[in-house]
Amino acid sequence: MKKIILLPFILICCSLICSSQAPQAFKYQAVIRDTTGSVIADQLVSIRISIIKGEINGEIAYIEIHDVTTNALGLVNLEIGKGLPVQGEFAKIPWGEDSFYIKLEIDMEGAMNYQLLGTSQLLAVPYALYAETSGSGSTPDTVISQWKDTDEGIYYNEGNVGIGTSEPVSNLQVEGTSVNTSNRRFLQLRNNSTDGLSAVVFWMNAGAGNSSTFLAHLAASYNLYGGKYAETSQLWNDGQGMFFRTRPESKFVFETYDGGQYSDPIEIMRLTGDGKIGLGTENPDAEIHIERTSHGAEGRRFILLKNNSTDELANVFIKMIAGDGSTTADLTHHSETYSSGDIYGGTTCLWNNGYGLILRTTPVGRISFETIDPELKSVKEYMRMTGDGKFGVGILSPQRTLHVKDVMRLEPRSTPPDNPAEGDIYMDGSDHHLKVYDGAIWQSCW
Repeated sequence: MKKIILLPFILICCSLICSSQAPQAFKYQAVIRDTTGSVIADQLVSIRISIIKGEINGEIAYIEIHDVTTNALGLVNLEIGKGLPVQGEFAKIPWGEDSFYIKLEIDMEGAMNYQLLGTSQLLAVPYALYAETSGSGSTPDTVISQWKDTDEGIYYNEGNVGIGTSEPVSNLQVEGTSVNTSNRRFLQLRNNSTDGLSAVVFWMNAGAGNSSTFLAHLAASYNLYGGKYAETSQLWNDGQGMFFRTRPESKFVFETYDGGQYSDPIEIMRLTGDGKIGLGTENPDAEIHIERTSHGAEGRRFILLKNNSTDELANVFIKMIAGDGSTTADLTHHSETYSSGDIYGGTTCLWNNGYGLILRTTPVGRISFETIDPELKSVKEYMRMTGDGKFGVGILSPQRTLHVKDVMRLEPRSTPPDNPAEGDIYMDGSDHHLKVYDGAIWQSCW
């Protein structure tokens, strides 16, 4: 009988046999020649394949037999894992635990008289086969295939996946112990595209998937909407919105920093756990607390409300409501185009629809009424009410309940006022006398 030899270069193809299930085979090609180097063509042969674990003469993990016919070039094409099993189970080979060798034996007579053709190490294990068994924690006798293969890729839905932990309690759990900046990146997503729509997105869906939430980073080249979103991040929901939640003793903080790795951030705003908003302060003591140190005129505008409408009813106002809302107070600014009654254009109105307005100050304070020249930036006071109840017109230090500097005019009237009380005065337009009521009759002052 002729001795049979294998082509010195055995071709092991690690492409997988695709199916709807996880691939449980890999391709193996060999050219069979006799001792003279001539190919053994078009002949039925029986080949016994053994997978050996650890070392060349180590434990046999699996054996199978293939009855195949060589082609005109002496080539046989085998799908290892799909032969007739003799020992072990192909699906339970623990590819990730050790190195493996493949032993090839051939029988030309069909009498189960196999000749050893050679043993060589498997230097490349098909990835999906490795992924099915590696890291499963199972013994060679209890390995269960976990990663499944489809035309789109591989998947796993039999439990939790842990990276850095052997006891994951979430679908995906990543753990590590790192104190430096670079190693704290437990998950990194990157899109290397530089086109005008380049972005990378972390997408979340739940339920029927009719709505979603995503965290996106947009590339410097992103030019949609004029490029105003380039190099920005977005947290976005296309359903019913977002809730930001914390504990009552915690806070939400918004900060900026100058870009240096260890630069101190600058806090811009915070929302405390009890619902207070602080702008420029870390300890807001009101529902909205705005604080800053600014010496310039522009910087003193802590709140700006603006209505860009130019129609005849354009205004902007702040409404204040307390209790059941049956009364309100409004602080309103009317635009220059406001034409209701032709007297309110460009004016400010403080009004109450309930029981009126109260202007209050301390006993040492005052309430002043002034005008300002916007060109000269000069201020002129016309009237004040002091904290002790004196009114001064044209004077800063009134000495009487009503103290008028310069001229005071009483508009003449033709008839005395009704229901007079002692001390009332008026200018009589008939006899041109100043009249004072003495409690009984009107008396002329001269």
